[in-house]
Amino acid sequence: KSRSVKVRFKNVDGIDDQGNTMVRCRGANVGTVKRVTLSPDRQWAELEIAFKKGQEKLAQGGALFWVVRPSVGAGMVRGLETVMSGAFVQIRPGDGAKTNLFIGAEEPPPVELPGKALDIVLLTSSLGSLQEGSPIFYRGVQVGEMTTYQLGGDAREVVLHARIHNEYAPLVRQNSMFWNAGGIDMHFGLMHGVDVKAESAKALISGAVEMATPDNYGPPAADGTSYVIQEKSQDEWKKWSPLIPLQLPAAAKVAPVSSKEIPATTFHQ
Repeated sequence: KSRSVKVRFKNVDGIDDQGNTMVRCRGANVGTVKRVTLSPDRQWAELEIAFKKGQEKLAQGGALFWVVRPSVGAGMVRGLETVMSGAFVQIRPGDGAKTNLFIGAEEPPPVELPGKALDIVLLTSSLGSLQEGSPIFYRGVQVGEMTTYQLGGDAREVVLHARIHNEYAPLVRQNSMFWNAGGIDMHFGLMHGVDVKAESAKALISGAVEMATPDNYGPPAADGTSYVIQEKSQDEWKKWSPLIPLQLPAAAKVAPVSSKEIPATTFHQ
């Protein structure tokens, strides 16, 4: 006999109670939603989920359930597969004690990014267009991204947590500068009309931060080092060009070439 569990959500839009809503794990169909009711206190929508035989142990303590629906955010479309199949319930297995009642997550859990990284803190007076997944650029190359954000303890600033990819971590020094590079920057010229600028299409959608490190750079940043996101960059920051060895894969390493070593090209008509 298959095992059933109950999962409570605040919102179950798109979930069908006729046995047509699937429960998936790593893309595999492991069960179905058998019934949708209100909890006894009427504060929750309660799904009764029946697992296929042999899949019951997925629903142990610590398991996480969430509803997958189409949504747009952080510069991407999420849950596109539901356009054809309809909404479904996703489960991330747990390994705790057996239980038959779970509280579902209203949003998908953050993507677990592989590899090591430098974790830093960025402070700003207003979140603006920044969000989870917003990129961090160095010379136009994405070197990291925002992971989470929250209000500061005194509610006077927004605290963003960000990760810098391990191979680019040496770029971040204690005297590095960070500034807001996302959204639309509109410049009105009397003779040239309107000039619209953004660091990239992704920055336009999800916001972005750019960073620079001075030539006389300081000690490397440690995990937890905090920086204030400046509203605008200064011209001198974009002129900085420090020589900092990076921890790049062997295939990506390129020997520096002086401009004097580049042969002149002659064009013949």
